[in-house]
Amino acid sequence: MTGAVINGTVTTSAVLNKTFTAGGGYTIPAGYTKADLFAVGGGGGAVNTYNHGGSYGGSGGYTKTVKSIAVSSGQVLNMTIGAGGVNNTNGGATSVTMSGVVLCSANGGSYGKNSYDTGNAGGSGGGQFGPYTDNADHLEGYPGGSDGGDGYPLNTNYTAKGQGTTTRAWGISTGTLYAGGGGGGSELRYYAGGAGGAGGGGTGGSGISGATYQRNGTTNTGGGAGGAGYYSTAEGIGGSGIVLLKLY
Repeated sequence: MTGAVINGTVTTSAVLNKTFTAGGGYTIPAGYTKADLFAVGGGGGAVNTYNHGGSYGGSGGYTKTVKSIAVSSGQVLNMTIGAGGVNNTNGGATSVTMSGVVLCSANGGSYGKNSYDTGNAGGSGGGQFGPYTDNADHLEGYPGGSDGGDGYPLNTNYTAKGQGTTTRAWGISTGTLYAGGGGGGSELRYYAGGAGGAGGGGTGGSGISGATYQRNGTTNTGGGAGGAGYYSTAEGIGGSGIVLLKLY
């Protein structure tokens, strides 16, 4: 029997989701022709702004989603996972390459620079240290930003800027949140540090005796580091980045 040629699509495999928390290679298995990638850069470190404490939180790593990349069985994706920044250093970039071509890349967040410095930015902005506001009415550290938002500012001229778009996985409203900004440390005794931004941001150091807090950004979230508190040089470390892969 003869007739017109009929074209069709046959699905040979279900959607495959993979998570990469460390660098290395991954070989595309049989049955997949498209890939989506989501990358988060390493969170920025904090900085001790003054020798008696009070430190800016690091900004979260940037995020990036790339969809519908053509792939075939046997091709190798090479992952580089950005490290979290330490004191006075930015987070590292996270990237995915294939045959030397960059498919997806997300830069690390900046460390918690003095507010007069430029380039204090990331996926979500880091919080400022307290207590300096116009009226000195907030003595605690300021919180880090979340979901691509800015860190809480000393004033609008010196805000740690977020990327301005969601940091949720795949860029959708129901995805997991990443890249929270680190909270600023308290610059005065008896006051708390700023909260880390949702998505792994570290909490700023406290001036309260005996207080405990998580200054480090959460591993594999790209969260920014929390700043040091009153009379402390114990800044946090930014959270490392991550890569999510979807094959279909």
